[in-house]
Amino acid sequence: MTNDDLTRALNELVRAQWDPTAPLPYFWPAGVAGVFLMFVMPLAAGIPFGVIMARDAGLSPLTTAGLYLVSDLVLAVTAEPFLALLRWLGKRVAFVGRLGHFFSRATDSVGLSEGRVRGPLGLILFSFSISPTSGRAAAAAAGHGFVSGWTLAIIGDMLFFGMLMATTLWVASVFGDNRQTIGANTLPNTRGHLAGWVVDPQAIKPGSLMPPNPLSGVPLHLAMEPGTADLEELVGGVEHGLYVTRFHYTNHVHPVRSTVTGTTRDGTFLVEDGRIAGGVRNLRFTQSVLGALSGVEAVGRKVEGAFERFYGDAVAPALRLSSFTFTSTSPH
Repeated sequence: MTNDDLTRALNELVRAQWDPTAPLPYFWPAGVAGVFLMFVMPLAAGIPFGVIMARDAGLSPLTTAGLYLVSDLVLAVTAEPFLALLRWLGKRVAFVGRLGHFFSRATDSVGLSEGRVRGPLGLILFSFSISPTSGRAAAAAAGHGFVSGWTLAIIGDMLFFGMLMATTLWVASVFGDNRQTIGANTLPNTRGHLAGWVVDPQAIKPGSLMPPNPLSGVPLHLAMEPGTADLEELVGGVEHGLYVTRFHYTNHVHPVRSTVTGTTRDGTFLVEDGRIAGGVRNLRFTQSVLGALSGVEAVGRKVEGAFERFYGDAVAPALRLSSFTFTSTSPH
């Protein structure tokens, strides 16, 4: 793996950890392996993403639940040494010890006690409401060992998973759209997020990047064949227009319609009667890429490569377009 590949992999993985609109990292496996990895290392879209991947891979809900159960067992084996380290530090570091005592008192205050060992139902609900790791920590504070503590934590987490899987599959059947399903399960229910997005899923994030999505307007590895025109010929065919050397800060507005917005940068020039007349301020644009490509008049003979941080590499020549929509000037 080259440094560029490693940088791209890390960028895509980091973005996917916090952005539910992000596509899967390019190295993510398909099928059962991809579903299992999603459960072991969930991305921003979390369980709904994994459930949709499992459905599209042909897995039954029972098999999907089995994969999630195995991921919980992996979590138990990998997280327990960390919890043991915290208990060891609690006996030697005052702050960690006070934190452990606070957590133990908190389990009592929410009714997790039945005599000496806290009640299993309360610990199951604790895991259901928060997370299996927190549930195991509460069980440890309540006096449960590895097997019983993780059993209660996993029961609570599996109940949560079953509820969310059923909700995801039901919402998917109602909307008939994976993007709306992901949004309904991951976005807060506010006017600017979920409610507005369900009304117009392309106008408000998340966009159309959730797989599978054959309508996405995001070519991750774009390569365009060169033409025959040099720069002088491209400019010479323009009676009144603009010569743009670079687009910057591009983002999607309507992925299905391939509409993007952004600004010009590093040189934008006015063209009059086939000659560059002078520089102009940077401009903001909102334009359908497909609409722009439908008006190609000439294609340059020289291709250039570009690396977009989140959307992959592109190799393309310069183009002369019949029209392009600029909406305002940029202050920069």
